[in-house]
Order: sequence, then C-alpha cells, then structure tokens
Amino acid sequence: MILMEIAYDERNKDLDYLAEFLIERSDPLTLTEAQNLIYLIEEEKQSLWQKVKEGSTKKLDWLKSKFKKDAAAARKKYKDPSVLKQYLKTLKKNYLRNVDKVKAEMQKAGKDIFGKAGRMKASVRAAFRSAPKVANKGKVGLGIAAGAAAAAGGLAAYRASKKRKAALAKK
Repeated sequence: MILMEIAYDERNKDLDYLAEFLIERSDPLTLTEAQNLIYLIEEEKQSLWQKVKEGSTKKLDWLKSKFKKDAAAARKKYKDPSVLKQYLKTLKKNYLRNVDKVKAEMQKAGKDIFGKAGRMKASVRAAFRSAPKVANKGKVGLGIAAGAAAAAGGLAAYRASKKRKAALAKK
C-alpha cells in the first residue's frame, strides 16, 4: 500500500480537476497553453513514476537484507542439514512471494499513473480541438503566448474559485 500512497502524491491533487477546469474555462485553450499543460502532465508523470521506483527499490532491498539476515540466523541455529534445508526453502518461498507482491504493487501504481496522465492529456487535446476556428487563421488566440506559469496559475485560480463557491454554499 505504500507504493499506492506514493502514486497519489500531494502534488498530483492539483491536476485532479484539470478536465473540469478545461470545460468551465470561458476562453478557448491556445496551442501554446495546450502544449505547456501536456508538458506539465508528462513532467508530473515522470516524477511520480520515479518515486514509485525508488519506493519499490527500497522495499526490495529491505526484503533482501531481511532474507539474508534470517538465513544467517538459521544457519547458526540449525545444525541438522535436512532441517536447515527445509527452513531455508521456506524462507526463500516467503521472500519470493513478498518480492512478487512488491512488483505487483509497482505495476498497479504505474498503470494508475500512466492511465491518469493519458486521460489528462486526452482532455487537454479535446479542449484544444473544440476551440472555435477563425477563417484562415487557425484556432482563436493562437498568437497569444502562454507559459507554464500561466497554465499553473489558471489551475490555482480554478481551485480558489471552487473554494469560494463552496464557502458561499455553506452560508
């Protein structure tokens, strides 16, 4: 479960409302903004995947050291070769089962990360494609320069407006 918690990192919460933000946005998405949002999504995906890999590597290293420590203790404790062989076989079986669990968690976390990033990129592409066209000029606002900071600022403004709406609804 630790790997799943890493996969849903706090930084990933900012992009949960991306599709809804794009739908509620009044002005059309420009090509530059779309490219910057996709870049941010890819960057976030790589960051999360790196955290998952680091977490699973630490867990695998811990399992390996625990297996070696337990095997060394068993060699000291059991002098009878048949009992020792049986105990080591059980230890190895448990170790391999735990390694398989860690690998399965890593794979599931990876699927979640890559799937979520794919859905977010698809919503950005759909928002860009749905922007109205101007004759002979392509998409509206194509010449407007929008940096990654503007895209991130738009997400922050969207979250702030959601909080204000929720606060007003409570009153």
